[in-house]
Amino acid sequence: MTNIELMFRPLKKYAVFSGRARRKEYWLFLLFFSVLSFIGGIVDAAFLGYEDFDDGVSIVGLLLTLVFVVPGIAVLVRRLHDLDKSGWWILPFFIPLVNLILMLAFLTRSGTNGMNRFGTDPLAEKNRQESNVNNDFVPKDVTETQLEEIEQMFEKSLITDEERTQMRNKVLGL
Repeated sequence: MTNIELMFRPLKKYAVFSGRARRKEYWLFLLFFSVLSFIGGIVDAAFLGYEDFDDGVSIVGLLLTLVFVVPGIAVLVRRLHDLDKSGWWILPFFIPLVNLILMLAFLTRSGTNGMNRFGTDPLAEKNRQESNVNNDFVPKDVTETQLEEIEQMFEKSLITDEERTQMRNKVLGL
């Protein structure tokens, strides 16, 4: 998957809060939003004039925020899932200063290797796709490894029996 595809992936998964998002996907989306916001500020200044910014209202900025708030939250939740954290960890991100500390602590780390309770490792999927493996055929050793990881998570009480069954079925393609 190219960087451009990763950048637009959160928009394609507009309100998908399940699954996992790679570190690169999150940061490219944030970069894309930042560049658009900068351009929006220039457009606002050009058409509205600088004196209209005294109110703190930016029409283009407001529209961009309305469009990007849902995919931004969704990709953040999926990024937290990649770290094996619940989506509820998003709440401290709304506290000033705490959000900077959490962003540096959480979002710059690499995700959980292998499968976790939120799904398969997006980097492992990327590597499988790049090695031109047919998606209908999963090598036996990969499947066995994923099934063993699922069982280990169940034994450690990280997932419920229902989640274990769903994850096993997904790995086995059932």
